[in-house]
Amino acid sequence: MSVGNLVEAVVPQMGESITDGTLATFLIEPGDRVEVNEPIAQVETDKVLTLSSRTNLLNYKDAFVEKHGMKLGLMSGFVKAAVSARQNQPIVNAVIDGDDIIYRDYIDIIVAVGTPKGVVVSVLRNPGIKNFAEVEKEINTLAEKATDGTI
Repeated sequence: MSVGNLVEAVVPQMGESITDGTLATFLIEPGDRVEVNEPIAQVETDKVLTLSSRTNLLNYKDAFVEKHGMKLGLMSGFVKAAVSARQNQPIVNAVIDGDDIIYRDYIDIIVAVGTPKGVVVSVLRNPGIKNFAEVEKEINTLAEKATDGTI
């Protein structure tokens, strides 16, 4: 059905609770050849773009500071995510020695810290066996030492 410049399009069923969407981007140009099952457009829905918090995260932030004496930064989350990814894909943490692939039984992560004199990188040993607070403390200590020039 066409009304003015509007064209109604039928999109695949995306779930019972998703009923409306907005055409965000055409992935093809007029006159392009289109194969069967080739994506032709991106559709955005409110369900995908809006996520609600199930709890007041500020309460957790304050509790973390009170318990550990420091703020919880993003870097410790990235470090823990990198560890998880390496655990799920052990080949990423392996090394090649001649014709052999050696799977390591530990995971170390390199962290970079910006200082007035440049970037300093250091290795966090076995962050996978540490909790977020321990990883965050190591990162903070590394940042302080890098800034002070005592690393």
